Amino acid sequence: MGSTETAQSVHSQNEVSLAADDFNPDLSFLHLSDIHFRRGQMGDVHDLDSDLRNELERDLRTITANRVPQLDGMIVSGDIAFSGQREEFEFGRGWIEKIRELINCPDGAIMMTPGNHDVDWKAIDADVEGLHAKIRAAENLADRDQALAGILRDATNGPKLLQSIAAYNALAKEYNCSVSCERPFWPPTLAWAPTNHRCSTPDSGRGCAMIAFGSLG
Repeated sequence: MGSTETAQSVHSQNEVSLAADDFNPDLSFLHLSDIHFRRGQMGDVHDLDSDLRNELERDLRTITANRVPQLDGMIVSGDIAFSGQREEFEFGRGWIEKIRELINCPDGAIMMTPGNHDVDWKAIDADVEGLHAKIRAAENLADRDQALAGILRDATNGPKLLQSIAAYNALAKEYNCSVSCERPFWPPTLAWAPTNHRCSTPDSGRGCAMIAFGSLG
């Protein structure tokens, strides 16, 4: 099935779901994942994913016009880019902001974690591969957390481990979702949530960050 046919099918299914009268959420979020903006293949007439993005935007206009005038937040759970290149994230930021404005999402209500495609694998040298191996050698999740924490505490190895997601971090920093040696995951409580609906996200970003660092690859 081509991308246009797929987009039309998704749009038709969403039209049916919007016909229900009992959709009145206390909180509503948009979840995006695996967008995969690819350097040299985005933003022009040859962009094969433009039809799908256009249909998504069309569906969101319908949702905000007829069901939910304002979404409370947007979750972007990895793989904004295809190969972790700065140009991919720069293009991605423009589109993410377009979607944020389209759904009337408040500033500061975007949650973002890295995925394996957000890694610049060319930035991973033999030293970093050795750090990955040390993390992978852990026998359980608790030991793996300890191994990762030990590396991030090290003034040399910590920054070295994170160098492959520098371009991702440049984007994520704008949404207070970057990861660093001092903060490998972002705060678990979303302060913008209504006081009667606190939104907790324990360990936000830690597992995805470990994947992005290549330690589970």
